Amino acid sequence: MKNTVPLYAILLIAFCRIFSHVIAALHVIGVQVFYLRIPACIRQSSEGIFQSLQKIWNARLLKKIVSVWVRSPFRKHALQLVNFNIPVPASTGLILVTCHTPWKRLLVSWFSENHYALILDTARSRQRAKRLREIRKGHNELLHIIRHLRMGGRVIIAADVFNKLHNQPAEILGKPGNLSLLPARLARIAGVPILASVPRFQNGTIQIHPGPVFNQPFRASEMGSIMHKLLEFFEGEIRKDPSVWSYFVNDRLSEFHKKRIE
Repeated sequence: MKNTVPLYAILLIAFCRIFSHVIAALHVIGVQVFYLRIPACIRQSSEGIFQSLQKIWNARLLKKIVSVWVRSPFRKHALQLVNFNIPVPASTGLILVTCHTPWKRLLVSWFSENHYALILDTARSRQRAKRLREIRKGHNELLHIIRHLRMGGRVIIAADVFNKLHNQPAEILGKPGNLSLLPARLARIAGVPILASVPRFQNGTIQIHPGPVFNQPFRASEMGSIMHKLLEFFEGEIRKDPSVWSYFVNDRLSEFHKKRIE
């Protein structure tokens, strides 16, 4: 069921949408007249440069408002922006994988309210992944996460994460790196399925769109293949709508060619 968003929130969303059209038009002029640099996937978008830039600027504006909103006394109203309609099994744990999302702060709050365990695309998640590789501390935290999953809990984790190893070379939108196997490894140990999902601002709410599902059992030798398929899925979704990726919303588009994916 879709959440009821208060009137003042609807007005804020409308303001962001209108203002984003103006900024996107100026941005297009900058690209076409002054040769401002933008990523190739935005330039080649099937929706057109203007539509892609409008969605990105709309997400940038609304994200700033939401980041303040979730820390205000009206936090409950902000959480109503999240529209989570994915049917998930009630009797089993789940690894819910996503891409780096600009709606991180809002989703952290929403998932916390709904008793999810969080492993997201922040420095905190990279530190947690590092701790999971350490002998003593990592062992205890890993057991805690696995126990949570086996008791029917859910874990949310970014799949488009690269590390400094050399065992799973991959790339996303031309950016090379080594793909982390952490989501697949957790799912296999705990014996729970993996469900891909993409948070997207659409029709006035943050809608969580489901993607491919990988059910148990799968072998250790299949973990790399699963993570590559997930990365391919997210790359396809980003190409269709660049505003779903935090690297395009949080950072300057002209600097993307210098950016490292982490």
